Amino acid sequence: MENFDLKKYLAENRLLKEDIDEGRMKDPSRSIKMGKYPQVSSDTPVPMNVKYLTTNGEKLTMKVQAKNRKEAVDAVKSKDSNFKAEIKTDFVYDKDGNKLLKEEKTYDIYGDGDVVIDISRATPEQESLIRWESDPKNGISEFEDSEAAQKFADEIMNLNSSKEVKNYYDNVRGWATVDYLDTYKAVNAFVGNKPIQDEDLLAKLAIDILEEFRVYAESEDLIQYLNKSMDYLERIPSNDDVYSAIQAVADGLNPYTGEEFDYEVDEMQSELERLIA
Repeated sequence: MENFDLKKYLAENRLLKEDIDEGRMKDPSRSIKMGKYPQVSSDTPVPMNVKYLTTNGEKLTMKVQAKNRKEAVDAVKSKDSNFKAEIKTDFVYDKDGNKLLKEEKTYDIYGDGDVVIDISRATPEQESLIRWESDPKNGISEFEDSEAAQKFADEIMNLNSSKEVKNYYDNVRGWATVDYLDTYKAVNAFVGNKPIQDEDLLAKLAIDILEEFRVYAESEDLIQYLNKSMDYLERIPSNDDVYSAIQAVADGLNPYTGEEFDYEVDEMQSELERLIA
């Protein structure tokens, strides 16, 4: 190296040519930093999320398959005519070229590729709730496109407790005023149909069940019993636990079961018992 001429070496741009050769950059296990973001190249396209600004001032994120960051941004530009500027591009690889442990997880709601959402940041409870409500078999929500479905999923991924789920469905979604939509079923989906530990929440859910059926009740005796039961569940005596209280209310419905009441009370009784099972 005695005759090495650094000035000549740099002038010929050999440093860049030798250090950033195509063979090296095609290895997705290695990367360099160019500017602000890691530059990773691969022989085959990998998932990349491009966050960008539109001409309307919106900040959007689009998932694309690309071999490198430039290709990813170009793909977004071709798909969105309102593209204005890239904000950030997230790769499957980190700045050191290591594959990230948490990759994007998507859910194809209808199984035909038309409505697909990103549930990467969903907890198991949130994912359970998303799948329950969006399942066509349950007949609750129907989504026209991925954007509408993603908005719904993002709202669910902000719910972190059974109480938040109940408040969201009762008040934000307005289920408390819709007879055929049951908040307690949403809570059950969130907890994975496991016993609900929050006693105050259990009592409120039991009251919701009674109130739902009271709307259709015709027997004055049944209506009076439901009213008394709801009052009792709102103020459960300190020497009674909520599980026993709900079971007692369910047992008290026995005189109103059967064909005479179109088996509706049987269903109410079953729902109360499932709540504390």
